[in-house]
Amino acid sequence: MNFLISKDEMLAALNKCIGLATKGDSPLTENVKIDVGDEDITFTTSDRQSQIIASCPSSKIKTKGATCVNAKKVNELFRLLPDKEDINVFLDGNKLKIKTTGGSWELSNFPSEDFPVFTVNNEDTTQVSITSQSLTDLISRTLISMPRTGGLNTKLVDGILFEFSNNEMSATTYDGHRISSSKEKASSQVDQTASCIVPRRAVTEISKIISGSQEDIKFSIGKNNLILKTKSVELKSSLILKPFVPYQTAINPSEFSLLKVNTKDFSDALNRASLLANSEMREVMLTCSQNKIYIESLNRMSAEKSSESIDATYDGEEIQVIFNVRYLLDALSVMGSEITEIMVFFELNKKSDSVKYRWILKHEGKDHTKFFIAAIVPVVTPAIEPSESS
Repeated sequence: MNFLISKDEMLAALNKCIGLATKGDSPLTENVKIDVGDEDITFTTSDRQSQIIASCPSSKIKTKGATCVNAKKVNELFRLLPDKEDINVFLDGNKLKIKTTGGSWELSNFPSEDFPVFTVNNEDTTQVSITSQSLTDLISRTLISMPRTGGLNTKLVDGILFEFSNNEMSATTYDGHRISSSKEKASSQVDQTASCIVPRRAVTEISKIISGSQEDIKFSIGKNNLILKTKSVELKSSLILKPFVPYQTAINPSEFSLLKVNTKDFSDALNRASLLANSEMREVMLTCSQNKIYIESLNRMSAEKSSESIDATYDGEEIQVIFNVRYLLDALSVMGSEITEIMVFFELNKKSDSVKYRWILKHEGKDHTKFFIAAIVPVVTPAIEPSESS
């Protein structure tokens, strides 16, 4: 194995796949497999649940071959090498040598035959194509409702549910308190339906792969595995096979009141209130009337207080709810519209005879091809009391 390559080409390929090179049950999962073919070079990393193969051209391939080296070491070394110079990479016995005009470096290598190969079963798949920008939007709008890592609730699905139907792709997440769902028009125009739950780790790597890309992203969705392809990168991942929460009923109430508020005004007021709210609970109390929202910070540990109102339109009965302000701010940050529409509805807890309100924030694009929804559960629903500000 012997080839010449530029620093930029090498780093561009390594950066697409290095995220999977972590410590695992084998030292080989820390490595990148380098394959030199007739025309290009491929770099493969795997954590046994996912695999990424990134390819790039070479300035000159002298001889073909394959080997494995520590991914982070070779990536960091190339990052520190001089710019604008072809770098010679070749095998010499049990060492991978890297040479420039000013120096040389040797890295220990492992046989490529020992590298953990991620296999995909031969099964029926559904082929889906979507633009990289649309996929980026789907992921960024729904990340707020991904379960927190290290949480104790093992029933939660730590990933994104992707669904494809009627030439649209949707992404949905649920963290036990919030549901986020978004739709985008797919590029492929075929009569197919499919769904899969992609784990958090693979979602993170997908985001890196498509960052800055302008091309269509191709999905191949099977029963147990997913394959994602761009022109230069291929990702394979196992899927989460747990059932996902039946979210459609939760975000499509039959009866609700509609609240409309300026997105920026609401976000700014909530941020001001959060500064004086309890630093742990981050609770704010909202009182909704016909043409105003009254926003008060709650902080029993301090005499500090925030109280203000902003214009709004509301067609329901006056309500008072207490939210963790972070839930609302997260959702508003991805609304993408000047006015946020909020569907307000409630559920009666038969055991305690208490009312639990749910708010659904909704945005639909002008072309009606995409929308974002966040269903947020209030922390507390207090009894309505007259407010000084009202």
